[in-house]
Amino acid sequence: MNILIVDDEPLSVDSIASSLHWEEIGISTIHKAYSMKQAQAVFSNTIIDILLCDIEMPRGSGISLMEWIRAEGYSPVCIFLTSFSRFEYASSAVRLQMFDYVLKPCEYSALEDVISRAVKKRQEDLQRKEKEEMGVLWSKDYQNRLANFWYSLLRGNIPSDEDALLRECANRGIKPETLGHSWYIMLLRILPRQEMDSIWKNAVKNIIVESMKPACVLVDSFTFIVVTADVTYNDFPDYSISCRHMVKSLHSLISGEYIAHITPACPIGQAVEVFQQLTQDVQEKYTVQTSVFISGQDEGYTREPGFSVQEWTNALLSRDPEPVLENINRYLTSIPSGQYITRDRIREIHDMLMDAVYGALSVYRNQEHKEVSGMAADNYLNSIPDFLLWVKNVTNETVNRITSKNSTATAVDVVIRYIHDNLGNELSRSELMDVVHLHPDYLSALFRQETGISLTKYITQERINGAKNLLIATDLPISEIATRNGFQSIAYFSKQFKNQENMTPSEYRKKFR
Repeated sequence: MNILIVDDEPLSVDSIASSLHWEEIGISTIHKAYSMKQAQAVFSNTIIDILLCDIEMPRGSGISLMEWIRAEGYSPVCIFLTSFSRFEYASSAVRLQMFDYVLKPCEYSALEDVISRAVKKRQEDLQRKEKEEMGVLWSKDYQNRLANFWYSLLRGNIPSDEDALLRECANRGIKPETLGHSWYIMLLRILPRQEMDSIWKNAVKNIIVESMKPACVLVDSFTFIVVTADVTYNDFPDYSISCRHMVKSLHSLISGEYIAHITPACPIGQAVEVFQQLTQDVQEKYTVQTSVFISGQDEGYTREPGFSVQEWTNALLSRDPEPVLENINRYLTSIPSGQYITRDRIREIHDMLMDAVYGALSVYRNQEHKEVSGMAADNYLNSIPDFLLWVKNVTNETVNRITSKNSTATAVDVVIRYIHDNLGNELSRSELMDVVHLHPDYLSALFRQETGISLTKYITQERINGAKNLLIATDLPISEIATRNGFQSIAYFSKQFKNQENMTPSEYRKKFR
C-alpha cells in the first residue's frame, strides 16, 4: 500500500513523511509532490492507493487536482488537509467523494488514525473490485459453458435422457434449474446482401440478445440458433410476437433478409427432436423475404411456374439468356409474404433448366454439355439467391459455348436450326443456300468444317433420329414415319436406317418398344 503527500510547502510534506509510523498503519511506500503538476506526473506513472492533499496551493488547488483525478478515472482514497475551515471546502470534499477532511495543525497520532482507516477503506475497495471482476468473468464463463452445453446437446453429443442431462449439467457447472424449464428454439437463417464478417455477425447477435433476452445464441455459418427459457415470455403468442419484432429490427438495421423458424416451447429432453425438425424446415422451405415461420403451421406456395423447357431452349439457341433469368426470377421472387416454396420445386426448376441446356447444346453437337450441370452445383440449393446465381452462371456459360466458335459459324447455326424445324421437307442445298445466302459448295464445306460431318449425312442422321423416336413412341405405320421425316420412299428409308442402326425399322421397333 502506498501514499502520495501533496503540499506546496516542502517542510510540511517532509515532516509528515518522517514522523508517522507508516509500517504500523499499512503504508510501505511514500510519494511526494509539491504542486498539482508534480502530483499528476506521479499518477501517470504509479497506481496511488492513498492521497493526502493540501487544498490551497498556488499552481493548482487540491480541489482542482481531485477534479482531474476523478475525470481521469483514478480511484485513490483521498484525504484533504488544510488550515482553513470553509464551507465551500467541505462541500467540495463531499462532491468529490473525499474520505476525510483534516484541519491543520493536526497531531500526528490523529493523522495516523485517519490514514489507517483510509488504508482499510482502500483494502475493502480493492477486494470489492476483485469480486466484481471475478463475477463478470464467472458470468462470461457461465454463458460460454451454457452455450457449449446447448451446442453439444443439439448436435446429438449429449444423450437426452434425464439422468444423462443431470450428469452433464453437474459436470459442466450448469444450473440444475435449466432442466426444469421448457425452451423455445429458433433457427434464424440470414440472406446477407454483403459479405458477412465477424463484426457483422456480432451486430446481429447483439440485436438478438437485446430483443429476445435468450439463454444463449449459437452461430453456425449463416444460421443463428437462439435458445430461450419459457419463463422469459407469458406464452407462445407472446414469444412469436417478440420474434417478429426482432426480425423486423434486424431487417431495418442491417442489410439482409432474415428468415426465422420457431416452435412452441418444449422440455429439454425433446430439444434435439425439435431442433432436427427446424433444421429440416430450413433445408426444405425457401423464400427471399424476411419472415417468421411456425413449424407445422406455415403455408407453401402452390402456383405453378408457367414456363417451358422449349421456351428456354429457344432463348438459349438465340443466345439470349435473359428470358430464362426473367422467368425464374419473377416466379421465385413473387412468393407472397408468409409463404415458401419447397426444395422439390427448386429441383424441378433446376431439372427443367438442365433439359433446356442439354437441348440447346445438343443441336450443336457440343460434347462437353454434361459439365455444365456441375457449375456451382454445391451451392445452388442453399437459398433462392444462390439458386438464381447458379441459373445466371449456367445460362451464360451455355450461351458462351454456343457462341465460342468463330463468327462464320453463325451461318452453320442458322442452318442447323432450320434443318431441325423442317425435317419433313425436302431440304435441298439450294433451299439451305437461300436461308443463309451462301453458295451451296461453300456452305457444304463450311458445315463439314464446323461439325465434322457432311451436310447431307447430317440431314439423314437427324431424320433417322426423328424416325427412331416415332417407332418407339407411336403405332404409326413405318411408311408414314418415313414420310413424316422427309424420306420419299420406304425403301430408301429402310436402307438408310439399316446403314445407321444395323437393323431394319421393324427390328428396331420390336427391340426397343
